[in-house]
Amino acid sequence: MKSDSRHPIKSFALYSTIVSQLAGCPVIGMLIGKWMDQQLLTSPWCMVTGLLLGFAAGILAVIKTINKL
Repeated sequence: MKSDSRHPIKSFALYSTIVSQLAGCPVIGMLIGKWMDQQLLTSPWCMVTGLLLGFAAGILAVIKTINKL
């Protein structure tokens, strides 16, 4: 962070963005993988792959968010 005198609302917005990225991306990946498992009858492989890709996407999104500061 560039300065220690951040407004509390801006800090809260930053933290909530990071939490939503870390929680949302894996959940979306898991749901897409689960849907693909139902379509392709490959349970649980697509769900696990989607979950792992979601974790990777969440971490990359957090890194990009932090680098914007």
